[in-house]
Amino acid sequence: MLHELSTSSKRALYAIVFLLLITHIVLSMYLQDFTWLAAFGALLSIFGLLASFSYSLPLEDIDTKDLEPTQEGEHYIFGGSPMAEVITDKNSIEHIKKANINRVLKKYENISTYIIFTVLGTLIWAYAGFFNAFFSSPCA
Repeated sequence: MLHELSTSSKRALYAIVFLLLITHIVLSMYLQDFTWLAAFGALLSIFGLLASFSYSLPLEDIDTKDLEPTQEGEHYIFGGSPMAEVITDKNSIEHIKKANINRVLKKYENISTYIIFTVLGTLIWAYAGFFNAFFSSPCA
């Protein structure tokens, strides 16, 4: 899945998207035809959609019990088997709750970027063709 890529792999992927943008801008300027830029917008929209679809559905929620402060005497059952460990130490419970919250937040940290790619790509795709009127040679 795309959101599980390493940081260096994500950077490489974003560099490829950026190089595609530069290539399409250069082609648009050189050929004076901004449908090339519009084509990049379509590619960016597809990339954003596929990246956001890489998240499994249903989306994972943060357990509301993990958001509440740990009370004295509270216990936490770690594991789901009959051999599960019962944790009663307040600091250990706080650590587990924070780890659960951070795990969910880490999983979805890039989804807003992919949605922005989709929206931005759609806008470029829709409106890049209008640049032809500004950059085309005047008719004689």
